[in-house]
Amino acid sequence: MENRFKNLALGRLKRSSFIHQAKRICRQTPDLPEIGCPLKSIPEQTPWREKCKLTVQIQTNVKGIFDKKEQDSVQRKMATLSYIDEEYPQEQWVRVYTDGSAESAVRNGGAGVYIEFPDGTRDKSSVPTGKYCHNYDAETQAIKIATDKLLNSNLGSQYVVMLTDAKSVLEALQSRKLPELQTLLTQLSVQRRVVMQWIPSHCGVPGNEKADQLAGEGAKKEQPDVPVTYHQKKRIIKSIRKPPAPAQDDYFIMDRPEQVIIFRLRTGHNRLRNHMYTKFKIGVSAMCTCGNVPQTAEHVLQDCTDFDTLRQTFWPERTTVERKLYGPLNELTTTFLLFDISRLSVFY
Repeated sequence: MENRFKNLALGRLKRSSFIHQAKRICRQTPDLPEIGCPLKSIPEQTPWREKCKLTVQIQTNVKGIFDKKEQDSVQRKMATLSYIDEEYPQEQWVRVYTDGSAESAVRNGGAGVYIEFPDGTRDKSSVPTGKYCHNYDAETQAIKIATDKLLNSNLGSQYVVMLTDAKSVLEALQSRKLPELQTLLTQLSVQRRVVMQWIPSHCGVPGNEKADQLAGEGAKKEQPDVPVTYHQKKRIIKSIRKPPAPAQDDYFIMDRPEQVIIFRLRTGHNRLRNHMYTKFKIGVSAMCTCGNVPQTAEHVLQDCTDFDTLRQTFWPERTTVERKLYGPLNELTTTFLLFDISRLSVFY
C-alpha cells in the first residue's frame, strides 16, 4: 500500500479550451440574449493627459456605523439618521434616495427614486430597467434616473445629496469606471454642491426603505427590451455561477469523530471501494459487495441492498442524500450511526 501512494498517478490533468468553456457557460445561462450591445471602442488617449475631474463629492462611510456584527439594525438606523440630519439638514438640502434591485440579482430589474425637497414636497419614480439586469446595473440606473429628474427640475436649493446603499457604484465612480453617469453628475454639479453619500441598507432608514419599495415595484412592471452590454453579461454570468452563501451547518456542533465521518462522506475521500480502487488501485474492483454499482457514499445511503433493513429502520420514509449529508443535526447523526453500526470504514 505504501508503494501505491509513492508511485506516480496514471491519470493526468484535464485540459479545456476557451471554446469548451464558452459552450458550457452558454448551457448554464440559457436565458441570456445571444445578441447584445457591440463592444465600445475606446479613443486613444495620451497617458499624460489628465482624466476628466469628477466634480461631485463621494462619501462611502457614515460616522458611527461599524461592522454589522458589532451593531444591531436599530443602532445603525439611529446613527445614520443622526448623521444625515447633521451633515445634510432638511431645510437646506435636496435629499435623493435611490435603490435598485433585480430578481435573483440577474433578471427583471427595477429602479426606485424618492426625493425630499427643502420645501416639504416629495417626488418618486419607479422604473423597470430590463429583463436581463444585474443588481449593480439597476442601482446605477436608479442614480441616472434621479440625476435626469433633478436636471429637469426647479430644485430650490444649491445643495443636493444622493443617498444610496450601493457602495460598489460609488467606488466605481471614484475609479472613473462609469463615464456616462459621471457626465450627468458633472452637469448637475454646475453651480451646485452635489454629494454622493453611502448609507447602510435594510436598517429602517425611511427614505431608503421607500426607494427600495419603489425599486421592487419597478421590477414588477413590463420590462423594456434593453440591449445587454458585454460587462453586464459578465456580471450576470458571475452571479449565476456564484455558489450560494452557506447556511448554518450543524456539522460544526457535532463531536469530532462524527465530523470526520460526515466530512469523508461529503468529499468522497474515504475508504469505500469506489474511491480506494479508482484513486489508488487498491482492492479487486470499485464495485459494492451487493454487486450492483460502485460503492460510493450515495449508493450506501440510498440504494445498497446490503443495508436495506438498516436504512428502513433509520429512515422509514424516502430521504434525499442531500438531507442525509447536509441536513439538520438529527439527520447527520443518523447518517453517522448507520456507518458506525454497519462497520463500514470511511477513513484511513
